[in-house]
Amino acid sequence: MSLLNNKKWIKGTPERAISDFFFAWSLRDFDAMYRATVYSWRKKQSKNEAVKYLKAWYGGLRLREAVLINLETGRELHGKEDIYAVYPEDVIGNRELADEYISKLKSLEGRFLVKAKVKIVFKYRGRRITDVLSLSIICEQEGLGIDPGGDWGVYPAMAIPTVTKEKK
Repeated sequence: MSLLNNKKWIKGTPERAISDFFFAWSLRDFDAMYRATVYSWRKKQSKNEAVKYLKAWYGGLRLREAVLINLETGRELHGKEDIYAVYPEDVIGNRELADEYISKLKSLEGRFLVKAKVKIVFKYRGRRITDVLSLSIICEQEGLGIDPGGDWGVYPAMAIPTVTKEKK
């Protein structure tokens, strides 16, 4: 399921946060990428500094494809068992199910983390490269930290493709 059309994903879901991040990357809109990151990462530095990091990490990579492979939802950060799972294709185009999904995610007590696998295709130095990323999408609220009543954001350091992690 392509992540490069962020309008097909319902706002307020972890899938939309992932899609916003990759859609912004495909447009090379680093300000929008910044807004799609997790709050705790944004607050560690100024916006200008954070955008510089994003440009350094992603600026030389031309994203061509981003596909959601797998998503684990409802996992608590502090050891409680998984309590809810839904497949992204069930939520797309089904407002009733999406509202129920958002409501369950936001009403649960605890702190939430969603794990996602995303296949990307990008161009780097004229080469077409495919990579599979394992991402953390965290629900946080400004001033309260990790909180199910907050907003979902991508932890950007986990979305850096392999080619930029390797030392040449």
